[in-house]
Amino acid sequence: MSQWFVRQETELFRMRFQLEAPSRMLQFLKSNNINPEEVSEGEKPKMLKDLSQALIIPHDSLLKSTIFKVNCWDVIELFASHRLYLKEGHAYISSNELVSLVAPQFKENINSSLNNARKKVGAVLMEQRLVPLLRHITGAGTSKFGSKSQSSGSSVAQENIDALAIESFPLCMQEIHSHLRKEHHIRYNARNQYGLFLKGIGLSMEGALDFFRAEFTKKMDSDKFNKQYAYNIRHMYGKEGNRIDKKPLSCSSIILGAAPTAIDCHGCPFRHMESELLTKKLNNIGLNEDQVAEIIYSSKCHRYDKACTKYFEFVHKIPDLEELITNPNQYYSLSRRAHRGELTIKKENEEVEDEIDEVEIPEPNDPEEMEICEE
Repeated sequence: MSQWFVRQETELFRMRFQLEAPSRMLQFLKSNNINPEEVSEGEKPKMLKDLSQALIIPHDSLLKSTIFKVNCWDVIELFASHRLYLKEGHAYISSNELVSLVAPQFKENINSSLNNARKKVGAVLMEQRLVPLLRHITGAGTSKFGSKSQSSGSSVAQENIDALAIESFPLCMQEIHSHLRKEHHIRYNARNQYGLFLKGIGLSMEGALDFFRAEFTKKMDSDKFNKQYAYNIRHMYGKEGNRIDKKPLSCSSIILGAAPTAIDCHGCPFRHMESELLTKKLNNIGLNEDQVAEIIYSSKCHRYDKACTKYFEFVHKIPDLEELITNPNQYYSLSRRAHRGELTIKKENEEVEDEIDEVEIPEPNDPEEMEICEE
């Protein structure tokens, strides 16, 4: 449980950091004695081609972007994803990657604090209200989803995907699925987001190849599909390239990833979709005016996890899910359980067995949050 906790806190930190303006990011880094060097406007054109290829940013956008030069050892976590340009011991990164300078230290600090909590837990046992929380954080409890991919635990046949999309897909995956069925094609970011999601719910590699081939070949021949798209699907399943068995993307990864353009369908609707369009979609799904307003409010307050959780509750007619949706595969797994009647909802005044729920959690719509949202 402790490593799960650390991962979630680190992902939350990344999300909050990335939502700040670049000036606030730099201010935070400076206060922690981290001072990335901004690449000058005169230096940038000299390495424009190399930067554009490495950072996957078009030339025009790159000239308008702020690029930073840092010690390559300070951003080791970016090596695997190649989201940097290396030259003479330095790494050149975009402002979107500044979080990599501080997130590892944040994670290390949490681990250190948890270790201290384990050592000192005996001294606070007399404070009974803290005991359940400390037990869970330091590893005595178990998580419903643990550290593994949020899978449904069962296989899925490609012929059932349309029905499952209606019943149990989160809104982000419904959007991609609908676009795929309509246009018979989706671009790279959508294929990655959707393909890993389908893998996580139990679609086999062979099933994924057949599923995408059947749709794509409505606009192209099989040879083109096999040459341009089949490799990437096999790569998702760890059968090509470095043969890493990739996990489904979490909500924070989707939100902080490449933002969708006008011709894209990936991303998080609660983060990337205009309020008017999102309102229209929620109305078409059948949500009432109050439900739509509550979701839009959470979305405008940057509480995308809460917006998605509310969406789940309204669609499945569950008054209180009692956990936040932080992963599309978590949404799917909970939805399947709800359709099987396996989700037990605690009623008011019902005695709760899990000790962690004895800790009082403030209501999210408290006055402080309302003030923050209305700024």
